[in-house]
Amino acid sequence: MGLLRRIGDLITGKATRAVEEAEGNDIDAVYRAAVTEARNELEEAEDLLRQAGGVLYGLQQKKKDQDAEMKQLDLDITEAMKQQNVQIGGILIQSKDKLTAEITQTEADLITAQAELQSVSQIVQEQETEVQNLVREQETAKNAVKTDSILTNIQNRKKNLGIHGNEGLTNVRAKVQQAKANTATMNNLHASSTQGQLEQLRKNASTSSSEDRFRQMMSGETK
Repeated sequence: MGLLRRIGDLITGKATRAVEEAEGNDIDAVYRAAVTEARNELEEAEDLLRQAGGVLYGLQQKKKDQDAEMKQLDLDITEAMKQQNVQIGGILIQSKDKLTAEITQTEADLITAQAELQSVSQIVQEQETEVQNLVREQETAKNAVKTDSILTNIQNRKKNLGIHGNEGLTNVRAKVQQAKANTATMNNLHASSTQGQLEQLRKNASTSSSEDRFRQMMSGETK
């Protein structure tokens, strides 16, 4: 919460007070304060970039695990077919259907996470450029006559940066944190749902075959 509050303070303008107070002294002080503020915002964006990368990596690993589990389920279903065990086959096919839906959701989450990572990466690049621009302007403006337009130009340019836009740092951070929470919740639910039922079955896994015939067999028994 401390980090979110700091980001909120930045975007609502609390951090710009240092710049406004410095305006009354000299141009160099205005730029020093603006550079400090921009660097702080850059650190916040870089931290979020690391978190967004972690979310994407976690989802990639989750998809990898789900693919491996799907392959194992196919083997389990084949073994149940060979044994003509409709009861166990039913459990396995239900598990496969559920896992198929989870994989579809993970694939959608991956697309979202990749887009969010790209968005944060763009914010970081913009903020790095802004810091470089401010440092360069600070050097060239040391001998300039002090005017209110210097601070106004800095503030107007700042409003156009992605870090303060509608899809700025706070909104993207909220999405990343929600994605992290959703991934953890889904992992916990999935780990506890069918694991006990499947472990015993996987000891006898064989090779893959057609599961459609087995679904038809199950359908015939339930009629």
